[in-house]
Amino acid sequence: MDALIALKIANPVINLIKNTFTNCKVESALVELAQGKKNINEICNNHSDIYRFRMLIDSLNKASTLKKANVLKDLYLSFEGEDKTDESDDLFYEILSILGELSEREIRIIYLLELFYNEDIQNKKDDEKYSKYFLEITDEGFGEGGDKSDSFYYFVSEKMEIKPVIIFGLMKRLERSGLIVTTGINGNAKFQEYRHTALYNEIKSRLILAMENSYGEENTLTSDDI
Repeated sequence: MDALIALKIANPVINLIKNTFTNCKVESALVELAQGKKNINEICNNHSDIYRFRMLIDSLNKASTLKKANVLKDLYLSFEGEDKTDESDDLFYEILSILGELSEREIRIIYLLELFYNEDIQNKKDDEKYSKYFLEITDEGFGEGGDKSDSFYYFVSEKMEIKPVIIFGLMKRLERSGLIVTTGINGNAKFQEYRHTALYNEIKSRLILAMENSYGEENTLTSDDI
């Protein structure tokens, strides 16, 4: 909180933050917000601004990592410059409430699922760049050998350094978000295949741009992909 005070934030805003903000581990997200990206001294001058700022702080309080906090902060900023209406407030609430309830690992998996489909990895078994994700997939059938769709789990396993079976559990948890849904039953696959929902596609451009800043690494989604 001292870092925010040092930036000469107005007392009404400081008091608002003090009364609701409890997660000091991600205070840097608010500091960055105050360092030129958002004039938070103006927040208390507009009902919609106060509503959105409180929602951001509530979500930041649940953030366990700085990467997740940055995704939430960038989503908040994506609404800057737009007309503030009941409809845009509803969309803001939906996005922040959904992401606020997800873990950092779950948010990153949503991003990797987008990359997986964007790069059409499941159809690139013979591509030297992606062949490593098919090494454990054979032709045994009936769930024993796996299916090309399972390459998603090995792709994520490498990127996040967790076992495919753990990823499967995270995908099951992610169903509650309304952002992914199962594609049906594939008797040959070891793991369930998922795709993004219409809700995800509605908010996709905001999500991808926010997640790109935290998870981009060597993989980059451009505006042409969105």
